[in-house]
Amino acid sequence: MRDLRRGLPFGDDTVDGIVAKQVLEHFDGDDLLFLIEEMWRVGKPGAPIEVVVPDASSPNGGKDFSHKKKDWDEWSFQMWEKKDGHYLIDRGPLYGIRGQFKVMSDMDYRSKDRWYRLEVIK
Repeated sequence: MRDLRRGLPFGDDTVDGIVAKQVLEHFDGDDLLFLIEEMWRVGKPGAPIEVVVPDASSPNGGKDFSHKKKDWDEWSFQMWEKKDGHYLIDRGPLYGIRGQFKVMSDMDYRSKDRWYRLEVIK
């Protein structure tokens, strides 16, 4: 098994799409930022990225002790969104964020999972 903290095993701009289902909640802090940046790095321009994680209100999120990030909500990817050339959350670049996504998210109210649909912007 590959340690995802070493990076994704793909070249820049080579991946047509990514599905990260029930994965990202097992990371936090610098590891999570790095992994999201890696998804941007390997994704081709316009590539779709689908992310599924337990919502902040999900009972599944709080009961699994292997979950490190438990507060997913509609703003979780705003550090990677820009408007008029500027990041919506200006501290993103302070964390070394270079990537940009167009973010669309939905909520599955039956499972209380949050489904993010991201598009790689380059």
